[in-house]
Amino acid sequence: MKTFRLLATSLLVALSMGISFCGDDVTNEIIQQEPDNILELLLGTWQGTGEAEGETLTFNEDNTYTERSENKL
Repeated sequence: MKTFRLLATSLLVALSMGISFCGDDVTNEIIQQEPDNILELLLGTWQGTGEAEGETLTFNEDNTYTERSENKL
């Protein structure tokens, strides 16, 4: 019975250490990544579709935007 307890305890310790080491690797990779400039892909004029049909959005480099909509009656 003591052998079973010792084996079970060592298995739990090994699993918990393995899980904690894996978590650190993922965190370090995310922090060390270069920031992406995904917002640059948004710059320009966009036409709405679906529920936003008739709307035109223009996104500028200074993080502002203008919105025009055509009223359909």
